[in-house]
Amino acid sequence: MSDTPGRMVFNSYTLPADTAAGYYADDQVIQLDAGSEFPRSERQLRAIRELRPAPPVARGSVFGESLEWAYREYIVHRLLKSHDADMPLGTRPPQPISAAARKEQLAALQVVERPPEPGDLRLCLFNVLAATEWYPTPATLDMLAWAFRRASDFLYDATDGRMAFGQVTVGGPELLAAADIQIMASNRLNPRTWVSGLHNELKYMAIRLGRAAWHKNNRVSIPWDEPEAYRTLVHEWSHYALELPDEYLEAHHVFLPSAVTSASASADRLERGPYTLVVPGISLATESIMGTLEGTSELVPQYSGSTERRLKNGWRIIR
Repeated sequence: MSDTPGRMVFNSYTLPADTAAGYYADDQVIQLDAGSEFPRSERQLRAIRELRPAPPVARGSVFGESLEWAYREYIVHRLLKSHDADMPLGTRPPQPISAAARKEQLAALQVVERPPEPGDLRLCLFNVLAATEWYPTPATLDMLAWAFRRASDFLYDATDGRMAFGQVTVGGPELLAAADIQIMASNRLNPRTWVSGLHNELKYMAIRLGRAAWHKNNRVSIPWDEPEAYRTLVHEWSHYALELPDEYLEAHHVFLPSAVTSASASADRLERGPYTLVVPGISLATESIMGTLEGTSELVPQYSGSTERRLKNGWRIIR
């Protein structure tokens, strides 16, 4: 941490003076300087302000006590010399080093004091409000903590190190009216939300989930901290916060059966029907488009256009 308002420093600490043996990780020391802050929609803000009693925030939160901001921009600085200074955080796994080597690394730290520059890395951190329809047990809260942490990691990876969950506040039924994510008691509720629900006052409606991810074929519930579940949560968050529509839906222009005769059927195949039918472009046997990353991830080869162009197009949509 740092005493400077709006600044956070991670992995900076003082080793004991008598440390003669032992090993540490050569974790990068990260400085995050607060940039722009973006509020929630007026409709959600009214719902938060009308909560009685006001929801508590974890004491000592590095993000402060306010729940009224939706997301913040942070300027990222690496304080240890690194060959991957222009890459997103987390591209190189930490390695074990001796206590003496770690002490030497930390002794050379210098906090960055200059104003932000256009070329600096930036990280968007979301302030997530989640509410359950029941009062969860400590075990359920632990499961949700892992679910949101793993979902954040997945979101960070999917956005190439540009976005993650910064703070997640989980409450009971009293928080439902103002939440970003509502977790209902039924385990047979399919996830749903509105595109741009976080930003558009008229479309604000929380992401609604079941107690677990329900798989219709196997008729089982999968906890939210499992990959098939938390990846679906990120899918819904991409609708709600990143304003991304579904890309697996296909539109077909059709005729009503009553408007087609056997005599005109052949000719009608060459014409656009007056009605639009939207159908999913995935197999009905597929549990979820996020159940597997095959065909839905940047890990799968794409042969149309350049990688740079595809990335720019993706960020154009998000912006």
